[in-house]
Amino acid sequence: MTYLYHRVPKDMQGEILYPGNQLKDAYPEQYERSVARYQGREMVREQPVPMLGCLWNDVLYFSPVHPEQVRDALAELGKEFSVTPWEYFVVDPELISSKDAVIYMFKYLDRKDKYKSDNWEPYDPKRVEELTSLPDETKAYFKRALGEGINPLLWIQVPHIMYRGTLDTSGLERIRIS
Repeated sequence: MTYLYHRVPKDMQGEILYPGNQLKDAYPEQYERSVARYQGREMVREQPVPMLGCLWNDVLYFSPVHPEQVRDALAELGKEFSVTPWEYFVVDPELISSKDAVIYMFKYLDRKDKYKSDNWEPYDPKRVEELTSLPDETKAYFKRALGEGINPLLWIQVPHIMYRGTLDTSGLERIRIS
């Protein structure tokens, strides 16, 4: 079976995953820790999400690529994934409503190309299976970033499932990646 993955937030409160703008009201302290990841990239949270009529901070992000693939790609380059294990929710793609989700293909690194029509697709749970391999472009980015002494962003050019909604995690499996 094919799954989606979402990192378990540090110090997550409750069982519901909230998009950033909803998290701000539900758990302000957790929200502040969450937005710290975007330091220097604050504008990302305010960008529109095509086909959903909302902002990037109004959606949850899921990856169709198993996090072990990211860890292994970094390990091949001599970089440890993390000092402490990370935990991920394992999500059945059918739990994500097609009408409230979109696939961001992340084909382009240049911001001016982000909104090209071939970079966005309607969400179809059946499509997830075709997106489960870590892209070669991501591996090349890791190599460039590490060669320049930069700590790479882990999900660059990996397709994202963007979901406008909340998710009850109480029945979801969790995996640890170290």
